[in-house]
Amino acid sequence: MTNSAADLIAASCLAKASTLRAESNRALAVAEETRNFDASTSNTWFVAYTLNREDIMAVAERRFRPEFKVAFDAWLATNPAKNPGAPPGAHVHAAVPPARPEPSC
Repeated sequence: MTNSAADLIAASCLAKASTLRAESNRALAVAEETRNFDASTSNTWFVAYTLNREDIMAVAERRFRPEFKVAFDAWLATNPAKNPGAPPGAHVHAAVPPARPEPSC
């Protein structure tokens, strides 16, 4: 029994779609882990800030990922303690990963 060219193309597309779905699920898990880590270290910093504990703030900042540190510094530059128009947190300035192009079969 031989497969038609259309069947082979469909099977190839199905395999590619399955691979892309697995890659997408992995990327989502990594993104959620990263977001949770950023939120955790940011919350630690904020609690230390409210307690006026600069030593703990410094420890939290050392744990920031380099990409989050950039966003955090941009947020601090808005003077959130005195500026009611400042964003609610550094996550607003965090970089958004580039979109992947749509695959074609």
